[in-house]
Amino acid sequence: NLRSIGLFSYLEAHIEDILKEISPASIHECDHEKELSAQEGNRTSALPRAPTPPGQLLGGSWGAELRSITWVPVLTTPPSKIVHADLTLPWPTRTHVHPIATPSQCNSLSNIWLCSNSHRICSVDTQNAYLLYVLGWDKIIQGRCIAGQLLALQQTYIQSSTRLQFSA
Repeated sequence: NLRSIGLFSYLEAHIEDILKEISPASIHECDHEKELSAQEGNRTSALPRAPTPPGQLLGGSWGAELRSITWVPVLTTPPSKIVHADLTLPWPTRTHVHPIATPSQCNSLSNIWLCSNSHRICSVDTQNAYLLYVLGWDKIIQGRCIAGQLLALQQTYIQSSTRLQFSA
């Protein structure tokens, strides 16, 4: 797991240089999209982007290969700063067993409350827009995933309410 954390940290620090070497046109295109979003105002730039056809993703075939292999360091237990006595994050053990996963099975730590029930959560918090883009983590989280998360949150709330009633 230390190797995957090291690789992730390296990519986060050098992704822009790597992309400039691999796919200079696509990084320019990505920068242009960001500029347009900024010109349109914060309301659209704050929203995640819609899915991009696989052949047009930033990083080309290198990015596609990076997204297909198991290497991303992920959490196997909920972060301690998230666990509270009355607030329980949906965290099915069957989903969060192994310490590494493919990028398609994961999402960033910032989306933990939106998808912890169905996605693995990267243990390294990143805000690097290029890395999020290459890994596909800047896309809109699907509605069925959010619906499943809400159902799981409801279930954990019911379970914690029941425990509180029995302990009182």
